[in-house]
Amino acid sequence: MKSYLFNLAQTVLTTEDGGIPRVDLSQASIGSILRLVFGLAGAVSVLIITIAAFQYVTSQGEPQSTAKAKNTIMYALIGLAICITAFSIVTFILVRI
Repeated sequence: MKSYLFNLAQTVLTTEDGGIPRVDLSQASIGSILRLVFGLAGAVSVLIITIAAFQYVTSQGEPQSTAKAKNTIMYALIGLAICITAFSIVTFILVRI
């Protein structure tokens, strides 16, 4: 993963004579960066859902703990839905360009 990101940075950033990096982004590199970002966001959301589900199971019927776990699951699902929708919109736009 580290070498992939390093190679991606080398292909995206080029330096001119002034030593200031110049960004040369192509459609493929933008797509791969966005896939990485949305993939990480989705993975974090699934991890949060898993942790909240474990908290729900171990709450032993306590109303505050149960409500907190339910809210966490609901917010993580909303975040996952937003992430999937944003990925779909970006992919649609990149295909049309």
